Amino acid sequence: MDKTLYTDASILKVANAVNAVDWTLTISQQATVDGYVTSIRAAINALEYKPADYSKVTAAMTKADEAVQLNTSFAAAHNGYSYYTKASYDALVASMTYTTGLDIRYQSTVDGYATAINTAYGNLKLNVADYTAVNNAVAKIPADFENDVYTDETAAEVIAAQLAITEGLTTKDQATVDAYAADLEAAIEGLQYKSADYSQVEAEKALIPADLTPYTKSSVDNLNSALNAVNYDLDINHQAEVDAFAAAIKQAREALEIDLADYTEVRTAISAANEAIQDTNYTDESIQAVRDAIDAVVYDLPAAQQATVNGYADAINTAVSKLTDKPLDLTSYNAAVARVPESLDNYTDASVKLYIDARAAADNFKLTKNSIRNQTEFETLVSALDAAITGLKYKPADYTAVNEAKAVADAKAESGNYTDESVAEYNALIATIDWTLTIDKQTTVNGYADAINAFVFAYKPADYTSVNEAKAAADAKAESGNYTDSSVAEYNALIATIDWNLTIDKQTTVDAYANAINAFQFTYKPADYTELDALVEEVNALDETLYSNYDEIYGDYIFDYVMSYIPSHRDYNITEQDKVDEMKTTLQSYVDMLVLKDTKVARFELTNGASYKTSGGVTYIVGLRTGL
Repeated sequence: MDKTLYTDASILKVANAVNAVDWTLTISQQATVDGYVTSIRAAINALEYKPADYSKVTAAMTKADEAVQLNTSFAAAHNGYSYYTKASYDALVASMTYTTGLDIRYQSTVDGYATAINTAYGNLKLNVADYTAVNNAVAKIPADFENDVYTDETAAEVIAAQLAITEGLTTKDQATVDAYAADLEAAIEGLQYKSADYSQVEAEKALIPADLTPYTKSSVDNLNSALNAVNYDLDINHQAEVDAFAAAIKQAREALEIDLADYTEVRTAISAANEAIQDTNYTDESIQAVRDAIDAVVYDLPAAQQATVNGYADAINTAVSKLTDKPLDLTSYNAAVARVPESLDNYTDASVKLYIDARAAADNFKLTKNSIRNQTEFETLVSALDAAITGLKYKPADYTAVNEAKAVADAKAESGNYTDESVAEYNALIATIDWTLTIDKQTTVNGYADAINAFVFAYKPADYTSVNEAKAAADAKAESGNYTDSSVAEYNALIATIDWNLTIDKQTTVDAYANAINAFQFTYKPADYTELDALVEEVNALDETLYSNYDEIYGDYIFDYVMSYIPSHRDYNITEQDKVDEMKTTLQSYVDMLVLKDTKVARFELTNGASYKTSGGVTYIVGLRTGL
């Protein structure tokens, strides 16, 4: 039994029950002993567990209660706004509900309560600060704030208060956020409207004459009344009233009345001037001078400036007296002269003289009678000049280069070296030449010469007769089968180099083709030594022990023939095949002279050129196969 789990008082009761036992009693006192057992068991059954330790829970709850109190106070001050985020705060409140009175057996559960509370406390998250007051303050900014109607100083205060606001602060900085709202509210309260714009009033005042003495008293009094009515303390909301002040001043200024000077002489001078400038023969400049004098008149001058008014009349009369005739209209003259060529060198002497005379007559008139009033007479001279220009005649074109080019080309056309078609084409080109062109068409004439010089005659084809004849003979050799493949291939390569499209101007090249073919040397194939070589191998393989006369025949005939004569005659070509065949026949005849041991000799009559040969006491028939 773990005594640490139970209360000291209940443990003491068990100890007292055990200590009350008298261990010396006899069996006669068994009932007493049994009573001890009952007492001990009763004491054990009455044992009480110690209560669990809630000190950590208590400490955790102290911090949690402080957080709850802070959130409650903040919400009361900010219309229910939570100091902490709802989720973290609700988690803390939920952790604060736990079971009390548990005994020491449930200590781990109690410790879990403390851990849960501490964890929820540690997880508390500050809420975003309450910006309600700030937003309300922003909403109070006047609708016309952006219309530039407030003074720069007071508007700057509002802007500065707005710019100072930092979004996203937490409830920890709520005092700062509340200060934002207070500062903005104060700045809005301090807004002041700008003063109205009096610039138009001042502009109108500046237009008022410095000296009002020439004007009537009533018109001056009316102006002063308008000036005195101006209220200079109005703000921008009363701009319309200020503009009305400016309009009243302008109206009064324009209504000023003065005593006018006498403009009778001016009007008389203008009337005469207007009649004079109706004559279109005067220059625009002199007419404009009259108009400028008229336009220079300033009306409604006071009588004190009568001398100035009289001066206007004098200036107009002077301008009229200086009216000047327009010069001759040179439009038709200039148009005619514009048609004159830059150079007269290409024209006939007679036509050039007519032009020069007409030009001199017109130019002399222009210098001595240069007035538009003489225009009709001048136009007659211009018409004569225009006719002389039109009558300029070109000299004939120079065909020298054409004739020179044609002479060279004609020689080619008549040489007989060119095709009939190209000669016909050349003649067609010559037929296009216009031989009557004048010097202004010299470029065209030069083009004729260039075209003739550029014309290319087509040569007739070269004569390939000798090439074809040489090729026919060489082809027969190539196809005979008597020549080596390499020499035939070399011949075909030579033929492949021939250009069969050359013209007569390349005849020497074509003749060179024929010479090359005629000079080509085919190489004969070698004669066929196959059967001879096979026979030599048979001879070299003979078993000398089988023949009774091997040494004699081999030494006297076969050895020199095989080892010397045949090797020295291995350069026969295919046209000498009969000589190779003859060597084979001769060697075979020598082999036939060999006599096998124990062989009977038949007797034959000599026929067909056979002959006898005696060796070793044996007579042979040379050139006859016995079949034995």
